[in-house]
Amino acid sequence: MTEVNVEPDGGLSLDPDFFLDFGERRPHQIRLQGGDARAGLVLQSWSGYLTAVLLHAGAMFSIAGSIALLVHFKLGLGLLRKAWFNLDVVWSLMLVGSGAAALLW
Repeated sequence: MTEVNVEPDGGLSLDPDFFLDFGERRPHQIRLQGGDARAGLVLQSWSGYLTAVLLHAGAMFSIAGSIALLVHFKLGLGLLRKAWFNLDVVWSLMLVGSGAAALLW
């Protein structure tokens, strides 16, 4: 684990004097409001990772399914026929746009 310093001008730099060795553990650290970044979650087993992934995937699936059912039963298929757009095109344009922005930046 390393420490990332935020420079006053907005840049980032790694602190060369800070290093923690967790051995076999896999740490995950979050940054809290006010700049405190000491709280974190350490998962020590693959079953912990699998549980977290399945919980997250289940939550996302249930929310997306609930929204889809709400749109279907409340607004009907007519809305989808009139307001449909191709997400592949939108995703492709965003990918090309972000690549162009990265090259220009």
